[in-house]
Amino acid sequence: MHPGGRAFSPDKVYVSGGIPGEEVEIVKERRKGFRCGRVTKVLAPSPYRTLPFCPHAQECGGCPWQHISYEGQLLWKKEILLGALKKYEIPLPPGGVPDVLPSPLIKGYRNKAEYTFEAGTPGMQEHIMGFHSTEDRDNVFDCRECSLLPENIHKLALQVKKIALEQNIPFYQYAGRTGLLRNVLLRCTTEGDLCVVPGFSRRETEIIEPFMKALSASCPGVTSWYYCADQVFYYFSGDTYLHETSLGFEFLISPAAFYQPNPRQANRLYGTVLEMANKALATDRNSIPPAAPIFDLYTGIGTIACMLAGMDKDRPVTGIEGNAAAVGDAVKNASRNGLRNVHFITGDILETYTTGFVAGYSQPALVVLDPPRSGTLIEIKKAIIASQTQYIIYVSCNPVSLAWDLKQLCEGGYAVKEIRPLDMFPHTQHVETVVLCSRKDP
Repeated sequence: MHPGGRAFSPDKVYVSGGIPGEEVEIVKERRKGFRCGRVTKVLAPSPYRTLPFCPHAQECGGCPWQHISYEGQLLWKKEILLGALKKYEIPLPPGGVPDVLPSPLIKGYRNKAEYTFEAGTPGMQEHIMGFHSTEDRDNVFDCRECSLLPENIHKLALQVKKIALEQNIPFYQYAGRTGLLRNVLLRCTTEGDLCVVPGFSRRETEIIEPFMKALSASCPGVTSWYYCADQVFYYFSGDTYLHETSLGFEFLISPAAFYQPNPRQANRLYGTVLEMANKALATDRNSIPPAAPIFDLYTGIGTIACMLAGMDKDRPVTGIEGNAAAVGDAVKNASRNGLRNVHFITGDILETYTTGFVAGYSQPALVVLDPPRSGTLIEIKKAIIASQTQYIIYVSCNPVSLAWDLKQLCEGGYAVKEIRPLDMFPHTQHVETVVLCSRKDP
């Protein structure tokens, strides 16, 4: 059995819905590039098997590990991480890898959702609002409830659908690429902010504006109203930002900006980064000059950069991010938290953080990177190695790309000192990992 919750038979058939160690009957299917199947009967169940809690478990891919108890999920996530590190021969730190830190909430933990609208087929089904089916990404199933979201978020989505039907807003039809209302993005914060962003296939203000007025009038608890057309966000009413707090810092978040989807676990993630950074820099306080800079790559809205700047207000911190709108948020967040030792650069990491760039700075005390799931690029890792930074903190959401990147960093003169896995997405195969690396002595 594959530790990702899929059976792996001798003839290489990947089976969703299994648990390592089980005996199951399957129906084989063929997809592009590989054989797969689905479980039809469990002959010898795992002790970690449990009943899915969601009525959409068979059609929605949002939380495919519902059939595994939470205890079992944490065990298999650690196995996935250990398997990736072993594959790329990454030496483990002296203390090994601790157990995966559980999420404070295993239901209702997400702060963001995007529902899709689809026009019904005449005589076949009504207009629907939901998510794309895991079996057929071209189809949308009608979502009755979602346990990953706070209860008020799904109710808000249903209200958007209700007002859209009352206003006769044409739902999008993917087959013929007709209709207007395509989706709705909903965001919330632990501070109580709510943001609603309906998405349209084109900007027809004579239809959109009356709909937005009726919708906002029916939802007095929403704090921010935007709409999106042709991939452009347009402000409608309310606050221009969402407000979030973490570890005593305040953050402004634009409706399209990224913030960790599990905010309560994000507090632990950021706390782990700060703990590692503080411990590492304190260890070498005599050998690392106070002016040695910190670089935060893929800084986003500046969460980690601001926290690092607040940790040591005499040490310069530079955040680099390719999204100009996110950098605008980051600049505001630094000002909001009274931080004068952090500044931000707008630029693609590959084109900005080069060996020539790092040559213009003194040897960094620390480089932090939190790249996308695919990891970071070879040239970026070369620039990190060339900077001869004393410490690296790598925040990863993908064990395979993490292990691949660590291989190059280890070959470039760094050793893994600490690994901390966290569960950011309960009921999925994903595991977040924070790794501290230190430059080896010459």
